[in-house]
Amino acid sequence: MGLRSIAVAVLIWLWAGSMSAQVKEMKLDGWGNPVGDQYGLAARGDFKGKRLLVWSAEREVIKDIFPENNPLWAALRKRGFEVDIRQGRFDPQWLRGANQLWFIRLKRTWFDGFRGS
Repeated sequence: MGLRSIAVAVLIWLWAGSMSAQVKEMKLDGWGNPVGDQYGLAARGDFKGKRLLVWSAEREVIKDIFPENNPLWAALRKRGFEVDIRQGRFDPQWLRGANQLWFIRLKRTWFDGFRGS
């Protein structure tokens, strides 16, 4: 092992040690996720101006599982997304201005079991 390799190994060891100390200081929620806006993949407002279209043909999906007051939508709005939740027959006009489309489906049909040969 050369001197350069040893130096890199020491730097990695020091970095890992400092990260370990930071992780120990984090406050965690009941699921083990860090609490605070400074943690996560996106900061508050990072997606400002981006529109997320969420659609399901199944009424109960939106009504019972992903209603307007679901914490998922609140978290996405905190990050800047405009969340547009739609259900029923899909209207292609809804796609205008959308940056993402989330399609949610829960019901199984006979086609789901089809494997082909």
